[in-house]
Amino acid sequence: MNQILAQARKGLLMKPDLAQKTYDGIKTETRRIITPQPHVLSGTWYQRDPTDLLYRKQYHDYWHFISPSGKENYVPPIRSPYTINDYLWIRETWAWCPKAGGHYLYHGENDGDFETCHVDKWRPSLFMPKVACRQVVQIVDIAVERLHDITYQGVLNEGIETSQQTWYEDFALRWDMINAKRGFHWVDNWWVWVIKYKTAWRKYESNT
Repeated sequence: MNQILAQARKGLLMKPDLAQKTYDGIKTETRRIITPQPHVLSGTWYQRDPTDLLYRKQYHDYWHFISPSGKENYVPPIRSPYTINDYLWIRETWAWCPKAGGHYLYHGENDGDFETCHVDKWRPSLFMPKVACRQVVQIVDIAVERLHDITYQGVLNEGIETSQQTWYEDFALRWDMINAKRGFHWVDNWWVWVIKYKTAWRKYESNT
C-alpha cells in the first residue's frame, strides 16, 4: 500500500461525479455538517494563537466563538474532527472487475468497463475498502461558516458546474440532492466545516 494512503486515517465520502472532479483537480473543497450544531445564529469562530505551545498541545483542534457583540466564550468551543495537513482517503462508488488479473472500477470515471467486466452492481462508497482507494487529499485549510455564506468562488471550488447568474441556486439544489434525505436541508442554514484540500496521491500516477 502507498505510504500516503497508509497514513490517511480518515475517509471522505463523495458522490461519483465529485470524486472524479477531485481526482481531476477541479474540486478542492468540501462542506461537512458540524455535529452537534452550535446553538447560535451568527458570530465568528476562530482558533487561538498557534504559537502558544501549551494551547497547541491541548486545544489545537478547538474553535472558539465570538458573538456579534464581541463577547468571547458565549458558547462552548467546538472540536474539529479534521486538522490541517491531515490525509483523507476518498471513498467513492466502486466495483471489482475480474478481467486481466482484476482491477477496480470507479463510477465517476464512466469508462465503459462496467458492462464488459460483467459486474452485477456498483458498490456504495460507504463500503469501499481502503485498498480500493485511488486518491488521497491533504487538508490545507479549515474554516467554520454558515452554509448560506458560501461564495461564487466557493461553489466553483466545490466542483459545481454553474454560472454567475445561478450559482447560489445551483449549489442549494445540489446540497439538498445529497443531504436533504439525511435531514440536513439547505433552508436550515447549518454551521459547516469548510475543508480545503489538495491532491496528495493518485493511484495511476504512482507504482507504490
